[in-house]
Amino acid sequence: EASRCLFCDEICNICTTVCPNFANVYYKTEKETIQLQKVIILNGKQQIVNDKAFIIKQGIQILNIDNFCNECGNCNTFCPTAGAPYKTKPKIFLSRDSFDQSTYGYYLENIAEGSRLISKKEGEVSSLLRKNDGYIFETNRGKVVLNRDDFSIREVALNKDVTEGTIELQEAATMRVIMQGLSKYSFS
Repeated sequence: EASRCLFCDEICNICTTVCPNFANVYYKTEKETIQLQKVIILNGKQQIVNDKAFIIKQGIQILNIDNFCNECGNCNTFCPTAGAPYKTKPKIFLSRDSFDQSTYGYYLENIAEGSRLISKKEGEVSSLLRKNDGYIFETNRGKVVLNRDDFSIREVALNKDVTEGTIELQEAATMRVIMQGLSKYSFS
């Protein structure tokens, strides 16, 4: 039995080979652990504290191109972990119109300042802009400037009406990995 092992915990991209529409794509990334920080906002004042670690355990990651996917379920049938890649993997939209009509997903746009990935999740829209020396993560609470090397917080600018809450960077770290993956493809 052991000789039949597919090493799915280390590398698995079966869903990319069985998709009739080529909607699932894979990319290589570095396995790494990043110690995230977060911003705690109390009475309009901010405090930066350490948060949980963001861990990439697998060097192969999968993206689902929503515009190509017809949700046939073929990837679900062949997934050795009983997953449903067309549902569980990050959904990438190729047009702003299709992204705007969705309730969840990502859209990459190139603007004068650089590449910006926009995320829509549970009604909240955020963006991550890649700059030469770092990243700018924006949410409805404010803007966080992050170092490129260790993803630590350099600067925080809260929106004027924000006096309570937190800005967590889990989504920003996920977006950073997705941006790396998208940089290997040209969908235009």
